[in-house]
Amino acid sequence: DSNGVVLLGTTSSRDAGFAHKLQLEDTGSAPYGISIISNRADTHASHIDFAKSRGASIGSNTVVQDGDYLGHLVFRGTDGTDAATVSAAIRVRVDGTPGSNDIPGRLEFYTSTGGTTYERLRINSAGKVGIGITTPDCKLHIHNGSAGSISASSAANLTIESSASDYNVLQFLSPSTAAQQIRF
Repeated sequence: DSNGVVLLGTTSSRDAGFAHKLQLEDTGSAPYGISIISNRADTHASHIDFAKSRGASIGSNTVVQDGDYLGHLVFRGTDGTDAATVSAAIRVRVDGTPGSNDIPGRLEFYTSTGGTTYERLRINSAGKVGIGITTPDCKLHIHNGSAGSISASSAANLTIESSASDYNVLQFLSPSTAAQQIRF
């Protein structure tokens, strides 16, 4: 269009959260998508690259900073008003101080409820996974409320943290027996 937007399947642009440079829209019965096919006799495959610079001009290589977003995959649905409401997202951010050929990164997974999007799971640059917590203390940290001043051991592979007055419970289910639990 006259604003430099590439439109496929439509002649007018509409916002999906905000204006985009490439828009595909259709009313066909087949799923609408993008395919990238690589026919190669080696180990390489098709890929999509996301890149960010802190520079303000085309071709800039200004270093990114801790906390900068590097890319987003955002899933939206129309709610009868517009296509702006986020249902889920995967975001990638810088997770530490960048250096030459070294950009520490983390993955953040979000879902929405009640019109608000919440981070549900994070994999940080150290490979630690946090569910319900943004600063996991060990390889897998499941957080359902603060345990107060109690800290996880740095030697732990799994931490289950809760603020509940009852116990932290590991529960095992099978179709042939009742629930089995280990309580702490």
